[in-house]
Amino acid sequence: MQHGSKSKGKPLADIAIRALWRNDSDKLEKSANAACISSLIDLLKNGTDDSKGFAANIIKVLCRDEECAEKVLKAGGIPPLIALLRDGTSHSKSKAADALVNVSHTDERSAVIAK
Repeated sequence: MQHGSKSKGKPLADIAIRALWRNDSDKLEKSANAACISSLIDLLKNGTDDSKGFAANIIKVLCRDEECAEKVLKAGGIPPLIALLRDGTSHSKSKAADALVNVSHTDERSAVIAK
């Protein structure tokens, strides 16, 4: 494992991915801090097709919680979700669309997506 500021969120993203895989929503919500969300957004931007789909799916689940949805918005998660919706695989497009729906539950967040 690499050390340094770039890798701080990666173990948390790994926890989130494993929690989602095991359908452990309590652990998933606890791992949803800024570093984890930042790592997931980084995967949306720079990951493989599969990892982008997994990241979008995790963001979808996390954004059922209003606080997490706000964190995704503030961390700049909307543009990479929209890019994935436009340019991703059919699977990742579906997950990106679902994530955007969950992020957009307030008028303010809907306005950001609409831009």
